[in-house]
Amino acid sequence: MLRAKAIYYLLMYNLFFILPLVFVFLVAYFGISSQKMSEIMKRKLGIVKLATACLFFGLASLLILLKV
Repeated sequence: MLRAKAIYYLLMYNLFFILPLVFVFLVAYFGISSQKMSEIMKRKLGIVKLATACLFFGLASLLILLKV
């Protein structure tokens, strides 16, 4: 039971934290400059912050519901 829970948390960590980093790396590697990426982030800053807040509220809710 403990091992399954540990694997579940590892998968969630990889999904929410490592996968976005890999995505940004691949986007940068295949041709978007850091300046272009910065422009996109400036235009979408509100959406990015809202999505991040929703993600963390969702994770907090999940932890509370699962009583971890």
